Amino acid sequence: MGSKLPYRHLAAFAAIVVVGIFSVGQSSRVPLLWRFDLGMHELGHLIGYILPIPEVAVAAAGSLAQVVVPLGLAVYFGVGFRNHVAGAVCLAWAAASLQDVSVYMGDAPFERLPLIGGRHDWAFILGPEGFDQLAKAADLAGIVRVMSIAILLLSIVLVAVDLWRDTRPTGYLEMVEGRQRAVTALDWE
Repeated sequence: MGSKLPYRHLAAFAAIVVVGIFSVGQSSRVPLLWRFDLGMHELGHLIGYILPIPEVAVAAAGSLAQVVVPLGLAVYFGVGFRNHVAGAVCLAWAAASLQDVSVYMGDAPFERLPLIGGRHDWAFILGPEGFDQLAKAADLAGIVRVMSIAILLLSIVLVAVDLWRDTRPTGYLEMVEGRQRAVTALDWE
């Protein structure tokens, strides 16, 4: 077994479970995290206002930004630094953001969610001034919710795989690769 105790893996599992309980289990916002998501959402609109893009794209930019930021951080940590645990936690954050977007989308026909000001983005995007698909809001919200659950599960798998890699017996992969080479050599004889 490896010499490191899996504290970072256990902390990551705990964080992902908490995010999952709040976002998927209770369909509520994750404390503190939702405030950062709101900031990213509004920043997405601000960037959209600066760019020469259609109004419907400006409305979508908020939801897009609040999901792209944690996804980008997941890639930054997971690929750039090969810190799969940090990447997985950021993926769980992206899953919570997607769940939040799904709730916002599903509310489009009713516009009951409290907003900080302005119009309801998804009512505009899916309404007559946008794509005129307001009747499909619940279906689209369901698809986004399933995506959020899939990403949350992926984050758990990534932490589990990283834990396995860190705690497997020393020389395990070399042993497996050696067997593979032996089998391949026999196949050619």
